[in-house]
Formats: sequence, C-alpha cells, structure tokens
Amino acid sequence: MTLTVNVEDIDYASLAALLIPMVAGSSGGALLDRMGLLTPEKAASVLNMLPQEKKDAMLAAYINKNSDKAAELIMKLAGDKGYKLRVTGVKAAT
Repeated sequence: MTLTVNVEDIDYASLAALLIPMVAGSSGGALLDRMGLLTPEKAASVLNMLPQEKKDAMLAAYINKNSDKAAELIMKLAGDKGYKLRVTGVKAAT
C-alpha cells in the first residue's frame, strides 16, 4: 500500500539544527560555516533568506537521506499508539 501525505506551513527555523549541513552548502551559510559560526540560530536566519523552493528541496533531501530513520520513527509512533505496521520506505519530493 502507498500512502501520500502532503505537508504545508513548515517552520524551517525549528528544523535549522537538522539542516545545518545543507545550509552550510548554501551561499549564505558557506561563509559562516568556514568561520565556525554556523549555529542553529544563524542557520535559521540563513533559511529565512532562502527561496521557498530551496528550503523545500533541502528538507526533502534530508528526509530522503534519512529515510530509514524516518521509517523507524513512524513505526515507533504508531506502535506507541497501539498500531502495528511496517514502514518499508519514506520518500520526499517537492
């Protein structure tokens, strides 16, 4: 079975710590990263300056890179609620 979930209104600032490696690859974050100054707070500022499409692409890449962890998390959350299921894959696209 395939399940599609659409997500909107993402608070990218709350995800800044997860996205630091990708923010470091952006033009605004690269200099801060080289100076050792790329904190989650500064990453959040850089994220706020990026176009929505770029932020969405970064998050999709992060999810796809960590697909196994995302699947485990979904299964754990479902199990905590008493639901038994096995997630065989998680994929994000923009």
